[in-house]
Amino acid sequence: MLLVTHYSSQPPEKDRWVVVPFISRYAGKADGPFFYGFESSRPYSREHIAGLVAAGKLKELPRPFPLPDEQDLWMTPDGDVYIASAKDPIGDSQRFLVQDGPKRIYEGPETKRHELSMPVRRAILERDTQPELIYSDEEYVGGSESRYSILTQSIIANLCRSLGVAESSREAKGAITPENLSTYLLENSYDFCCDPYFKTGPRSRHVDIIQFGWVKSIACIANSASKAYRHDFLKNPNLTTGERIVNTLDTSGEEILIGTIGETVAALEAHRAVLQAKRRSYGGKRILTRFKSALELRGWLEVDPLRRIVICDHCVKNQMWRISKDELNDYLKRHSDELKSPTAKDAQFTSEDREMKCEAPIPVGFIYPPEDKDWQAEITKAFGSALVSKTEWKDAPWEGKPDEDVSSELRDAGIEPFSLENLAQRLGVVEGYVELLKSQCQEAMRNDADAVANQLREKIKQYSVT
Repeated sequence: MLLVTHYSSQPPEKDRWVVVPFISRYAGKADGPFFYGFESSRPYSREHIAGLVAAGKLKELPRPFPLPDEQDLWMTPDGDVYIASAKDPIGDSQRFLVQDGPKRIYEGPETKRHELSMPVRRAILERDTQPELIYSDEEYVGGSESRYSILTQSIIANLCRSLGVAESSREAKGAITPENLSTYLLENSYDFCCDPYFKTGPRSRHVDIIQFGWVKSIACIANSASKAYRHDFLKNPNLTTGERIVNTLDTSGEEILIGTIGETVAALEAHRAVLQAKRRSYGGKRILTRFKSALELRGWLEVDPLRRIVICDHCVKNQMWRISKDELNDYLKRHSDELKSPTAKDAQFTSEDREMKCEAPIPVGFIYPPEDKDWQAEITKAFGSALVSKTEWKDAPWEGKPDEDVSSELRDAGIEPFSLENLAQRLGVVEGYVELLKSQCQEAMRNDADAVANQLREKIKQYSVT
């Protein structure tokens, strides 16, 4: 397989995306030969390409990327370079950035340029006592012992190693909520968020993500024994999410309430439902978004289980179920004046047959400040290295046996992850991915797993020099 390594150093067009000429080489052949486009019959040396870079005629990509037949290399009016659909790059939801254009920096009279272009790096290196990376981890995916947690800790270690930082520390659990996550990031209160960030429409104006999957549905938790509202609306997959929510409230008394955590996908879907159905009065009165944690939401639900319903992200649902009875009762006792109940009611809640589709798929990934391209590149590099690390693969494989890999944990949290191959292409670690396949093939042969070894050989052939 040929990989794109360089592109033409040309000025962007002011009002349109343009296809950019590029240079390629074979996977695993870092020293060349190189080719103009994919014209492999005319090879050029590494020295020739280096000379064009030195002359300012070519720019090198940060990592080599594959370019499928149905895609092209595009430059935007801002000078950003994307791999996107050859037919409709702007409308391609699968497009991804491979090189950002010139940094758009606004300077004051006494502001050094590098201080504005690398705010996260500067914050880490100039912390009060010593350089330190601060991260947030609310354990939305799988808990503290999950394979996903092993992967994110590897990413943090890679970030520290790249920055030359010896220390990292975790924000106190609960200190950062979905409501203040982006604000605290932009204020440099923390540097890296381990939890998946759901890039909804309103959020996309303030932050960006390094995407690794999609969210396509939310969870609904109800007491199946309740007769205070109609369950058939909540369970009807032929209705839209908005119709299921609004019809349930329309056909029940005002004492029936829906709770959700603010600034989550579920809260956005519920809010959109009442607006589209012209039931604005439900917002704030019957759909409550004041909750900030899974424990707070679970406590509210347990107090009046027959008349309360929860709509939440799948990862919040899983957090609610991981709360122990002792932890729940302790919370209820501490908030007994407010909740009017000292203990849980032992109600039988269920989320089965109540999954609700999002109006449109929502991108999911690791959050970063959109103007800090330096930090985006650091996270991308750290993520890619952890993803194809042979060491991490043993403990936290992205793909593997069902229920024994990171992807299974993400699916359990309601996230549809990219395949390992797709993600390796997006992160520019295809060559590391191929080396990982070779290692897995050797292990399969040692274990006499011939069928597995043959499948891996076929996959490796796709990237071999032909």
